[in-house]
Amino acid sequence: MENDVKANPMDELQTLMTQIKSASSFKNMVKSNTSELSKNLDQLSFTVTSNIVSLNKLMNEYNNRLNACKVAFAEIALNPFEKAIAANNIETLCNFMISNNPDDFFIPAAQQKTIVLLEFLSQISHFISEQPQFVIWVEKALLDFDTQDRHIREAAPAVLQDVGNGVSKIEKPEARMVLHLVRSLLLDFKE
Repeated sequence: MENDVKANPMDELQTLMTQIKSASSFKNMVKSNTSELSKNLDQLSFTVTSNIVSLNKLMNEYNNRLNACKVAFAEIALNPFEKAIAANNIETLCNFMISNNPDDFFIPAAQQKTIVLLEFLSQISHFISEQPQFVIWVEKALLDFDTQDRHIREAAPAVLQDVGNGVSKIEKPEARMVLHLVRSLLLDFKE
């Protein structure tokens, strides 16, 4: 008979009510968290979109400034000597040398980059034997030539040899000085 006696139905009801409240509270908490999560996701989406827009504006500004710099650098006048060499045209180079004084483009008035001098010597070596009036230009370039410049160490000996071959065909006294300079510079490359 004792087995037939059930626990207090009020206790059972109380337990059920607590479970329902707990489930309801959990449901409200999930609903609240879902709402909060939704707000946070909306805020994150807005922030990311704003940052993307800002980055696009920044990239556009950067590109505009970069393009302005490119234009500005393109407008900077090249050294006229470099410009004549960059044309890579014998006629242009000859006209430049006829129209200018070599003293204006070499030490002490100006110092040229060794790579520019090497290109000049390479170009002039092709026609110096037929144009002996330009020997003074070769002499000035050789006096300005830096054999320690690591950028030219491989190519310079062949160019100097070509210059020496061209100048050796000239019968002017200045040609002997240039040949001496060529030989001296070539010795620097044999070390």
